[in-house]
Formats: sequence, C-alpha cells, structure tokens
Amino acid sequence: KVRVVSLKLFLEKHGAHFISKLEVSDIQSFLIERRDSDVSKHTLANLRTALNLLFGYAATHGYIEENYISNTIIPKANKKSQQLIAAKKKYLEKDEIKTFLTGVQSSGRRNAFQIALLMISTGLRVGEALALTWKDIDLKKQELVVNKTLFEKSADEGGFEFTPPKTEDSNRKISFNNDVAAELKKMKVQYNKEKLIGYRDDESEFKDLVFTGRFGQPVRAVTIGAVFNQIYKA
Repeated sequence: KVRVVSLKLFLEKHGAHFISKLEVSDIQSFLIERRDSDVSKHTLANLRTALNLLFGYAATHGYIEENYISNTIIPKANKKSQQLIAAKKKYLEKDEIKTFLTGVQSSGRRNAFQIALLMISTGLRVGEALALTWKDIDLKKQELVVNKTLFEKSADEGGFEFTPPKTEDSNRKISFNNDVAAELKKMKVQYNKEKLIGYRDDESEFKDLVFTGRFGQPVRAVTIGAVFNQIYKA
C-alpha cells in the first residue's frame, strides 16, 4: 500500500512524460522534494524501492535502456525536514505515556501529574487546562467546558488574565475518563478545605482555579512546560 501511494505521487508529477525521457536528475529531484516534505527516511526508502520496481519493469520490457534508479541515492534529512518530522510526532505511544506520567508524578511539582493526565486524556492545550475553574467541571457527568485560556502578561505588566479561546471552535465540551475523575475528586476535596480556611482569596478572579501554585496563585505555563520537557527528554 505504501508503495502504491508513493508511485501515485510520482505519477502525479511525471505521469504525462514518456518514461524514456526521464533522467536520473528528475528522479533525484523528486526524492529531494519528498525529503523536504514531512516524510521519514523509511518512507523515502519505500519510495525509491517502488521506483526501482517500476523502472526495472520498464527496462525488462524495453521501454528504457536501463534501470537507472541505482544511480540515485536516498537524500539525507536536512535541518528543515528533521524539524518537520519531529513536529509531526505530537503523540506518545501507550508505553511512552505511562513512562512520562510516572516521571511527572515523581517530579513532586504541585499539580503537574494531574495537569499532564488531563491534557493527555482530553487533548486540552496547556493554557486551556490552566484556565479551568471548578464551575467548568461536572464531576458527576465527567465533563468539562472549555471557554477560556489563561494568559500570562508581559514582565512589564505582570500577572495573568483570562482570554477567549483562539477560535470559536475552541469553545467546547469534553468528556474525561475515570482516572481523570478520580484525581479531580481528590483535588476538589482539597479545594473545599482551602476555601474553608481562607486560603483562597475571595477577591481574586482566580479563586476558583482547579490548578494553582502553593499560595493559590495561577500556574505558569512555562513552569509546567519545563517540567514536561525535562521528563520527556530524559
């Protein structure tokens, strides 16, 4: 199937040309073009194999004098293509998720594990997760509402503010699983205790945040991001 797709792309580019008129430079240029898109080295190898079969058939049946695919090379990944391939992998495998969550939990950073679990389970962006208040969460239905994001102001201004999501589609309702629900229930108990002892500032617009720092302040996205990156790269 991979080879069929590879040949389809090649035929879309050169299908109108006589195969006998194509040169090694045409094939090599096509391989480089594919290299500069978001394809892996493995995909490039499959592409070259597919072309080798195609041109081998043509040579065997006299359409071309020789199969010159052997004169081409699989181009090495340049910086741009490496970045594209890295950016394409925005997901973790099941075993990677388990290892990552274990590492985050071991970090000891307040709320880091719960934030990571929630983001992985629901696909929330970090700013959306950090902006959640208890009014946005229905523990019985195991649903949450996304209607804002937490934005950290510049160093000159200081502080945080709630801002609308980037697009209208970003306003949405999301279900969460039992693991997330269990963690949120424990956090809700802690939240209620903090309210009773006056730990939460009733005058603050952030008083009902689900995720807070040690002193009830909003959590910085860069702080959580640093924890996640450290664990992910370990």
